Amino acid sequence: MAVAAIAGVILLVGGITFAVSSGGEENPTPGDTTSSAPTEPSDETTSTSPKPATHAFTIADYIKQSGIVETPVHRGDPGAPVFNWPIPPGWIDAGTRTPAWAYSAIVNDPVNPPDPPSVISLISKLTGDVDPNKLLEYAPNELQNLADYKGSGDPVRGEISGFPSVHLGGSYAKGEQRRAITQTTVVIQAPGAVYVLQINADALERDKGALTDVNKVIEAQATIALP
Repeated sequence: MAVAAIAGVILLVGGITFAVSSGGEENPTPGDTTSSAPTEPSDETTSTSPKPATHAFTIADYIKQSGIVETPVHRGDPGAPVFNWPIPPGWIDAGTRTPAWAYSAIVNDPVNPPDPPSVISLISKLTGDVDPNKLLEYAPNELQNLADYKGSGDPVRGEISGFPSVHLGGSYAKGEQRRAITQTTVVIQAPGAVYVLQINADALERDKGALTDVNKVIEAQATIALP
């Protein structure tokens, strides 16, 4: 049986928009806003059309406005932080389904084989006049810009492996689907640069419990090590 590809949402980090479609193609395209990516409809539907929301100021906007230089980080890059996360029962490394731009990815095929819950991490290196507090302040706005986004609560500040983080979750409209999404942003200060780690989890809304569970494990057990 063919393994289902990761379904996801278009996420913007800095000046690049990353799309992961249910067809399994990764399509980086330039852009200045975050929006939903169309996919094949499923049984998770919404009867109303998404209403456009006022654009909220994001990390991407802050990077552009402040003239900050952003460099994508991949596993094994010299001098970069090393991020490792646990893989709970039922979850597996995404392997060849991991987008080329991602740092790492895991999926939970047993929950929903045609459209499995997924968690994707990405890391960006920021150089220039970077205010770490601004990164944490603006991070939650990315999800709030999604089509018909409905939050499940206020942003929650915390820590992952001793580094400050902010977490937000809710649901959004993607075509005729209603999907659950969470995003955790971690700010890592290092000599000469600030790194931003984003952990993005996505699933059909009915499978949102899988995202809640995996986020708890990641928050408690993930590690970040500076070289």
